[in-house]
Amino acid sequence: MRFNIPMLLLTGSLIAACAFTSTGVRASGGGTPPAPTTPLTIFVPESNILPAATVGQNYNLPMSTQGGGTRPVTWSIVAGKLPDGLNIIGNWGNSSTAIYGTPKRAGAYAFTVQAKDRDGGTARRTFQIAVN
Repeated sequence: MRFNIPMLLLTGSLIAACAFTSTGVRASGGGTPPAPTTPLTIFVPESNILPAATVGQNYNLPMSTQGGGTRPVTWSIVAGKLPDGLNIIGNWGNSSTAIYGTPKRAGAYAFTVQAKDRDGGTARRTFQIAVN
């Protein structure tokens, strides 16, 4: 920062004019200030109704988050149940995961996925899947 404070003397009276010029802002500690975060959201897949799975056939559905704070993102099922034979990668180390595996039983299933970042930001979405 630089301060310019010119002083003028007019007819025996002191009049001060001040100008402030900023040449940049530096955060304490020498780093850059953190960017504002947006809420963590699960945005892939777009629909809460997942593509159907078939008993005995491999299934792989990527999931991703956007926004939030510091990675990694930890993934978990917090309500309901995945079909037998399907799993979710719990901590892939970034903002993505997958539901994968080979379903063993036909049926209709509902479950809630939670994504939680290292800063405590949490997102939850409930999904439905049919296994034929």
